[in-house]
Amino acid sequence: MKEIDFLDAVGKVDQKYIEECITYKAPKKTNVWIKRISAAAACLLLVIGAVLAVHHMNQPVIIDENGFYIEDGVLLRYSGSETDITIPEKVETIADFAFLANTNRQKIEIVRLGTSVQTVEINAFAGLDKLVDIIIAENNLSFEEKDGLLMTSDGSILLQYKREGETFFKIPDSVRFVAAHAVQMTELTEIDFGENLEYIGYNAFASNRKLKAIYLPDSLKYISEGAFSDCRSAVDGYIPKDVEFGGEAFGGVPFFLSLLAGQMSPLEERVRGLITPPEEIGMSDLNAVREQIRYTLAALRGEEVTPIDEATRRAYAVGKNAPEIPDGMVIPTEFTMSDITYADGTYIYDVDIHIPAGAYTLVLQAIPENLNTALYWEDVVYRIMGLFYMKNPETVQPEETVSALGWTAVFERDGLYFGNITFTHEDGRIVRNTLGYRSAVRPVITFSPNGTRAAVEYLHENGQYCFYVVTLNGDTLMADLYTYAEYLNRYYGTYVKDSLYWVDENNIEGRNEHGRFRYNIYESFVTQLDSDPVIGPVNPDIAPFPSEKADALPHAAEEARIKYSAIGGSPVIYVFDDDMKFYLAYLHANMSISSLSHCTVSLPDGYTDGRIVSVTGAGGSGEFRVLVAAKTKGMHVMLDYLFYSENYPKPESVTLHSPSDAMLYTSVADLEKTYGKLTLAYSEHGPMQPVYSPEYIDGVYLVFGGWNMDDPLEADMIPTEMIVTDEVEYTVFGITAGKDISEYVNIIYKNSPKASYSVPDGTARVVFDMYGVYSVECVIRGQNLALPDEASATASDWEAWAKKYLLHPTGKIAQIRVSLMQ
Repeated sequence: MKEIDFLDAVGKVDQKYIEECITYKAPKKTNVWIKRISAAAACLLLVIGAVLAVHHMNQPVIIDENGFYIEDGVLLRYSGSETDITIPEKVETIADFAFLANTNRQKIEIVRLGTSVQTVEINAFAGLDKLVDIIIAENNLSFEEKDGLLMTSDGSILLQYKREGETFFKIPDSVRFVAAHAVQMTELTEIDFGENLEYIGYNAFASNRKLKAIYLPDSLKYISEGAFSDCRSAVDGYIPKDVEFGGEAFGGVPFFLSLLAGQMSPLEERVRGLITPPEEIGMSDLNAVREQIRYTLAALRGEEVTPIDEATRRAYAVGKNAPEIPDGMVIPTEFTMSDITYADGTYIYDVDIHIPAGAYTLVLQAIPENLNTALYWEDVVYRIMGLFYMKNPETVQPEETVSALGWTAVFERDGLYFGNITFTHEDGRIVRNTLGYRSAVRPVITFSPNGTRAAVEYLHENGQYCFYVVTLNGDTLMADLYTYAEYLNRYYGTYVKDSLYWVDENNIEGRNEHGRFRYNIYESFVTQLDSDPVIGPVNPDIAPFPSEKADALPHAAEEARIKYSAIGGSPVIYVFDDDMKFYLAYLHANMSISSLSHCTVSLPDGYTDGRIVSVTGAGGSGEFRVLVAAKTKGMHVMLDYLFYSENYPKPESVTLHSPSDAMLYTSVADLEKTYGKLTLAYSEHGPMQPVYSPEYIDGVYLVFGGWNMDDPLEADMIPTEMIVTDEVEYTVFGITAGKDISEYVNIIYKNSPKASYSVPDGTARVVFDMYGVYSVECVIRGQNLALPDEASATASDWEAWAKKYLLHPTGKIAQIRVSLMQ
């Protein structure tokens, strides 16, 4: 039935019949009044009833729950805070911009589409810049994933590009629409856009920073906001004459700026390397730069002056907040621009201004604020945003090449600095590397035994020697390449020059002020071999704690831990005792205590025998997490408290984990009260590691390491490991046995994952650290994996496989094994 307007319908009826209906009074007998109403009036009543029925039938069905606002099966917006989102089964269509207004959108990483979703609008996921994966239910026939591309089943819409390791990508000919964020932030250097594209979604190709050109087909009709923004290497391209595009569709794209300027833009000249730093500043507003330098120098000399604009105000503030001027440094009272030299800055597009200052060089860091939008050099505005002091080298070593193990390292010099290093192998391999902090003396290269790594030792601007590791075989190192420069000198002790040597391809040893250390390139921190004042127990004899503050710490020294806290990036000692109290000791760079505070954790009603298990930084600004083991109703559980530095000791939230999470803290007596008798199931690794099954929990087993199978279980024994199998779907830490491991990439990647593979039984394992308390291992069988050749594969081949597998793990979880970390 076609919907009509009620008033329009009534207006088409003769007025006398309407009046008859309005003034009519019903008689006592039904059969009498029906006869007295004329046929026309009766028809009017029928029309009114029909219109009201149609109007009611066309009222939208609205669902507003759990942050999902759904109207007639269309998801119009999501306002929730989940980062792993499952679209409700009631949704058939996800509308354009359904997530754009969500204040939490930058944290959304996974979206799961069930069987009911049939349509995803082109810009449905607009704003989800951090979206890692879109997961489609197996029996959803509207979408399919094939060859690393997630598309609609008819191939017309490309939803997500999931391939790894490619530098060239040809968009399939069937694709007419590319969805929001579909191909963003890849390593692609070339994209063939085909000849059939009609619509490109929001940020669809954004931040492809290695893409060299953007040649778009004439079939294209519309390019959404930010579609190619920050494709900063695209110096060539073509845009159809009649295409429409949204704001910042080509923001920061060199060829687009040049197209608008009618000549090569500043950004394109910079990307192509056609202009040097001195030329850049010389062609920009040089008077503004000169004024900023004057105000920075005045502040360094301690003079009180009044800035004339925002640029000079910031430059003056840079000088006022500068580090203490070292002995031998002389701040000039006068300067000319001819006294100044320039070099490329630490970050892309920055320029360093070098000013002679006695035994030091004053380096001012200048940033072009509008290089991504300026059409001409005179429009580029440089701002002084920081400074540092660099000690002038007493001698300059003339050698600029180093050769070993088939590699030749060539150093590039830029004024006072040694900057880029090019490693060239005799077999033709080339690896280019940029020093994190450029060195005033030539860096020292130390190659690993097989030549797959190189340690680069250099002189930091602060006068300390540091090192970092370069991989020469294509591996991606888990550790930050500049870790020692950034953190290890500060927290572990100053590195001793010329003390590095390689133990093997993955481990390097050296000396710092405390003694000998070992550094594994896949870890974040070092292991102190001689003495360990940082990681070891709180000991005032080896750690320079002020006695008045050290005495305030409880002397349960074996419980003390030092972490690199999320609170301001400072190291923190977490010490906790039997009274449900923990201490936070914030440390200076020299490991002395800068502040000390304590916090008492209160148990909720109904909980007893509380014991703090761990205190860790939880990530984010000022957050930390406290895990507490407690009892309730005869059962051991774990309480998870999330605190914030500005409001402790009040807990923000208390979450009770499932009983399975706490089984490892539970004695045999309590286990049997709650879960039934423990029955011997089998033994692992011989008779000394029996495995027991709780009577009332299928698919869950408990391992009692070190106990002989012939010895009966004692009431106070506690299991060392819990095994959950796929006999039933059982969930531990949000992971369900029997499911595919690919569903849990988000959980795994937040918790220090590692992967391994067993050739004899074809079993893959993903192991990760949960809360710093549990070691969780997912045992995966039956997957079809691209494995290295077993006969010729080396250890590094398997390492490379493990890293690649972690990016996109596949296979059914046969077991989840949970054990307490030692």
